[in-house]
Amino acid sequence: MEHVRLGTSGLKVSPMALGLGLRGQADSAEAERLIRRAHDGGITFFDCANVYGLQDDRRSA
Repeated sequence: MEHVRLGTSGLKVSPMALGLGLRGQADSAEAERLIRRAHDGGITFFDCANVYGLQDDRRSA
């Protein structure tokens, strides 16, 4: 997979990212398999932000 520059950081990453907001939906072994499979497929950009799911809370506030 070809890589692209990430903003002005100079880092090169895959043009596709894997979002890791799997809270409570995958056990550790399943999550590790998913990450390894993505990496084996050329994904090098992993979004591990810890804010997934807050959108619903904000809408109801």
